[in-house]
Amino acid sequence: MMEKKMINLEQVFQFQMMGIFVSISNDGNIILIGAPYATVGNNESQGKAYIFQKNGTIWNQSQILIANDGEISNDGNILLIGAPHATVENNSQQGKAYIYQKNGNEWNQSQILIANDGEENDDFGYSVSLSGNYAIIGAPGIIFLHLFKF
Repeated sequence: MMEKKMINLEQVFQFQMMGIFVSISNDGNIILIGAPYATVGNNESQGKAYIFQKNGTIWNQSQILIANDGEISNDGNILLIGAPHATVENNSQQGKAYIYQKNGNEWNQSQILIANDGEENDDFGYSVSLSGNYAIIGAPGIIFLHLFKF
C-alpha cells in the first residue's frame, strides 16, 4: 500500500480531535472525518462531521454536518453519524445517530436513530458502521450494540 495524498487538517481543528473517526467511500471520492469535540454554537464538545469530496486531484470540503463519529456507505450515497453526547428528552449523553442521504451535491438528514431502552450516559452513537441497509451502533455506556434496518 502506498500513501497517495495527505489532507492537511488546519491547526484550528487540533482541539476538536478531528480525524479520530474517518470513513471513505469505495470509489475513494468522498471522505467523512469526525471531530467529536468541536463546539457548535455554545455547546462545547457537541461534535461535527466534515465531508470532503475529490475533484480531480484536489480535495474540497463540501459540507459540515453536526455530529461526530461517522460511516459512509460503499456507494457513497448514505452517511451514518453518531452523536453520543446528545441529550434525549432529559437524559444527558444518551446519544443519537443520524442517517443522511446524498441528493445531488447536498447531504440531507433522512432519519434519527435512538435506542428504545436508552438512558443517561449510554453514549449511543459512540461507534457506527454501515453495511447495505443495516446500521450497527455502539453504546459503550451499556456495553451493547444496536442493529437497525432502514
